[in-house]
Amino acid sequence: MSAMHIGMRVEALYCYGFNPDEKLSDDERRDIVEWTLRFEECTNTREELQAMSDKDLVAASYGVMADYARGQI
Repeated sequence: MSAMHIGMRVEALYCYGFNPDEKLSDDERRDIVEWTLRFEECTNTREELQAMSDKDLVAASYGVMADYARGQI
């Protein structure tokens, strides 16, 4: 998954929610964890992110992206 696609996927899931039957694939989870760790605003460890539920992982990733964006203004 491309970096742009990861950010867009995280935003869509965070803002519009998960389909009740939807679950992140192992590849998506790995990509989101790696994406999130790239931001210096991330205060979670890899292990903490990996242990999160899909919903919590998406929320953590979105929060890091939002913190990054606020710092760019």
